[in-house]
Amino acid sequence: MKTNTPRDMLAPGGVIKATPSVKKPEVIRDATTFPDTPMDDATSHDGNEDAEKTQTKNGNAEHNTSRRGHDSAEKNGTKPKSMADMVWEAPKLDGPQVFKPESIQKIGYATTSIGVPAIYFSGAEIQKLATSLGHAIVGKFSHSIPTSHQIQKALDTIKFRRGFTWKYINAKHILVQFEDIADYARLLSGPKGTPVWYIDRHPMRVLKWSPDFDAYCESPIAAIWCNLIGLPIHLFDQSALFAIGKLLGTTFQVDRATANKSRLSFARICIEIDITKPPPEEISLDICGHEVVQQVKWDKIPSYCGECKHVGHKSEVCYAARPSERPP
Repeated sequence: MKTNTPRDMLAPGGVIKATPSVKKPEVIRDATTFPDTPMDDATSHDGNEDAEKTQTKNGNAEHNTSRRGHDSAEKNGTKPKSMADMVWEAPKLDGPQVFKPESIQKIGYATTSIGVPAIYFSGAEIQKLATSLGHAIVGKFSHSIPTSHQIQKALDTIKFRRGFTWKYINAKHILVQFEDIADYARLLSGPKGTPVWYIDRHPMRVLKWSPDFDAYCESPIAAIWCNLIGLPIHLFDQSALFAIGKLLGTTFQVDRATANKSRLSFARICIEIDITKPPPEEISLDICGHEVVQQVKWDKIPSYCGECKHVGHKSEVCYAARPSERPP
């Protein structure tokens, strides 16, 4: 049977040219890139065997490493690490803090009180714990408390010399901590010698923090300015003023005119005193055997109520002591 052959396939002499075979492009099947593409059974089987061999090899390596670490610990005479040891050695900054008993200083004395577990802390231990808070002041909002943004903005406006931090204690109190004692004295003494600051129309009374702080009782310790009228000029010295101030209470600071000696009619000092006790109105200066009576004039000292333990009024007018006299 005669077939029709295209001319372009005929070689000279009528011989048919051999058609070269066209190789199909090889498709690379990546199970990771194309997870839905099935792989050949042989390839899949070989891959599984390789994976099993690799896993077994890794497992043996981990076992051998763990065993070598265990043997090394035994040779060195150290106890192999437990899970608790590993947890303690890997502290997490954003997680719970793990106690390390071996590095914690033991304080307090465990006992019982009327059948109830109790612990006693000595005065020295309490003082050491309180010192860790630095210069701390409690801000109290009697009626309503502003937002955290308002509090931060108001404290920033005061422009303290160094850093400070503050935190909420409860719904009515905040704790403000200072790096510099001058900033501490500035907030404690108040804007105009009165220990009350206003934060966006919210009055905040400032109180000295102490270890016996009680949210329901206000501290009677306050920073009050006083003037030493007619102080001898040669005593306008930091060391002399600090020594004189210690007769009155805890000395914090002097005003700029006293420090610069630009006003010599009186020296002005900020003193921390207990406002439940009347402060001295004069002191005696013995200068080389010559006694000088020094007058002390205090700024307004706020009243303190011994009945309700609050600053701002006296016991005679306290409604807590006489509820029947409370106005309607």
